[in-house]
Amino acid sequence: GTPSTNFGLTLEQRNAASIQRFLTLKQMIFQEMHCALPGVVLSFDPGPPATVNVQLVVNRRKQTNETPKTLGLKTQFSPFPILQNVPISIPSGGVWSLTFPIKSGDECEVIFNDMAIDNWFHAGGIVNPTSPRNHDLTDAIAIFGLRSTPRALTNYSPDTAQLRNDDGTVVIDMAA
Repeated sequence: GTPSTNFGLTLEQRNAASIQRFLTLKQMIFQEMHCALPGVVLSFDPGPPATVNVQLVVNRRKQTNETPKTLGLKTQFSPFPILQNVPISIPSGGVWSLTFPIKSGDECEVIFNDMAIDNWFHAGGIVNPTSPRNHDLTDAIAIFGLRSTPRALTNYSPDTAQLRNDDGTVVIDMAA
């Protein structure tokens, strides 16, 4: 078979520019949607509620059209703004919680909730979101335990549960 043509162009040729515009739009939407990034604590407020100010440590990638008439994209990198008053997540259940002394310089994983969490954070329970935000920087939660390779724990026990300091000089070891 001969490919369909219209004015000397194949269907693929006629759709190429539209497909490229769609892919560019998709990329621009995704660069504003946040899911999870590593961060470093700048300050800690034990609260209540306990919160941190966090600097994300992977720079934002922003792609923009070089000129309005071209489909070429220009890539620029810049730091994210400091995230203020980010709620922390710690291990807890029932009436028990495990707390740690969070310090400036600690690494964490910052997740960005699917919807605005303001109402829930302040009131608890089942609530309606306060805005149509999705995956927004203002709806972050910091989860502690993630470590970069330079800060990785040495002598990690594969067989026992441990409460320990970073260098392993103080260890409470629990085995079954």
